[in-house]
Amino acid sequence: MTHNVELTLEHVLDHLGWNGRVDTSHIHVKIRDGQVSLLGMVPDFSAREAAEKDVLSIPGVISVNNNLLVISYAESAAPSDEEIQSHIQNLLRWHTDIDESCVDVTVFDRCVTVKGTVDSIWRKTRIGDVVRNIFGVIDVNNALVVVPTKDISDQQITDNIVSAFRRNRFIPNDSVSVTVENGRVILSGKVPDMISYQSTRECALISPGVRAVVHPALIIIKQKSV
Repeated sequence: MTHNVELTLEHVLDHLGWNGRVDTSHIHVKIRDGQVSLLGMVPDFSAREAAEKDVLSIPGVISVNNNLLVISYAESAAPSDEEIQSHIQNLLRWHTDIDESCVDVTVFDRCVTVKGTVDSIWRKTRIGDVVRNIFGVIDVNNALVVVPTKDISDQQITDNIVSAFRRNRFIPNDSVSVTVENGRVILSGKVPDMISYQSTRECALISPGVRAVVHPALIIIKQKSV
């Protein structure tokens, strides 16, 4: 389905206000040529992430500059560092696809640092997502190191990702180039919308052997309405 909806300030604010996780009373929005800037304050890290994801899902949005600050509106209600650390460790134990024994979590002034090793980039991303959604967390340093358990060549990784692109209906054929250097995937090219952008990144993240994914030259080019 093609959405021919003009991107307006009211449209963005309405979409943010629709999400119960986001309080728009302290958020200011600026729009320029499909680029949206978010300014202001939110009470926790999960609200900051939710606001960005909401805006990225809006038709016509090319990029989001998330400058939202995490500032608790009620400091007395915020959990202590020890409570945050305990909550994170308990949640990691509940995730059967995460080996919490290889993950070290430290918390200082509600800023979380995660260290250790994981066997895939998607597990690193998953752990980061778990931490970000903990109430009281205001910043996350995901310092996990990806150490794949299988030796997969750069060429194999490239071939696997390209094949995955061809099977994905949201990624235009031959629109994205893939370069792999020591397990580090570099994506470049042009995609028509945010769904294609996110699908491209997801395919690379879940491919075996990948240690990191970067996409400095992967850009969204809006297609003109006919």
